[in-house]
Amino acid sequence: MSNATHTPGPWAVSTAGDIWIKAGPLHIATIPRAGDGDWSEDNARLIAAAPELLEALELALQGLEIAATKQLPEFIGFVLTADKARAAIAKAKGTK
Repeated sequence: MSNATHTPGPWAVSTAGDIWIKAGPLHIATIPRAGDGDWSEDNARLIAAAPELLEALELALQGLEIAATKQLPEFIGFVLTADKARAAIAKAKGTK
């Protein structure tokens, strides 16, 4: 796992009025409500999970890379999954 260059997690969602994403007392983002039936709260929860998702994906990638080195037929899918994990991590870190 590499050093984070984003606001450290955990992040949380506050749904009073507009939807806020916070890291402790820090305000990370505001998502305005679009109206009834919108996805604002769902989007906010996904954004708030980002630090934990990134950390979990980096750890999973380590395991995938180890499994991929076994070069057994049942691990061939791990190579493709590891490629997708690396791409997602690069996108999240802005290195893609």
